[in-house]
Amino acid sequence: MHHQAQPLLHSPLPPPPALLPMTQVFCQVGTLVSLGVGPHGERRYLSGNCRGDSPGLAP
Repeated sequence: MHHQAQPLLHSPLPPPPALLPMTQVFCQVGTLVSLGVGPHGERRYLSGNCRGDSPGLAP
């Protein structure tokens, strides 16, 4: 016996959620410097800088 598929009910989709500002993070990586042997292996320092902007948060 062959069953026929039920027709789909066409209902409007809900509106999409509002877009919210997101955080941006910018990093510049500099030099990797070895600080010598430590208790858990080699110690290293990575120079550089990082800045961020979060328009959704109050300053």
